[in-house]
Amino acid sequence: MRGVTADGEGAPTEVQGVTPKADPDAPSGFIQINGGAPQTLSRNITLHVNVTDVPLEGLPSPDSTATIANAWTRANVVSAGEQMRFSNSTAEGWTAWEPYTSTKSWTLASGCTAGQPCVVYAQFKDSAENESLIVFDEILLQPAMVYLPLVLKN
Repeated sequence: MRGVTADGEGAPTEVQGVTPKADPDAPSGFIQINGGAPQTLSRNITLHVNVTDVPLEGLPSPDSTATIANAWTRANVVSAGEQMRFSNSTAEGWTAWEPYTSTKSWTLASGCTAGQPCVVYAQFKDSAENESLIVFDEILLQPAMVYLPLVLKN
């Protein structure tokens, strides 16, 4: 390879032998907190998880390079064996990778303030070690309310 800069062409790089992966495509997926509910009264929630290792195709026009790329992607091996991991904050760290399941019990971070949206992040990996983009969902943590009966005395 030879790089091009504003000053012109750079020196070629050293020769490197490479072998393409049979499965170069990362899995993709999403999560929903409590089935997509907008709010919760509890920090204990259920994550609904969906992941696939089959590459998602776009909507290219005929004969475009995207159509050619989609045809090439269909020829790739799908390694499957999806795993997932979660975090309440990408800065705090992640859970260990675990086998994919469609639901997961989760506890919102203790720093999540009532009346504010709380975020949960997820990432997926296939058996070829391809990692997905980080996805997330959020839910509003409502403060607990106690309603007492109103008694009027004459």
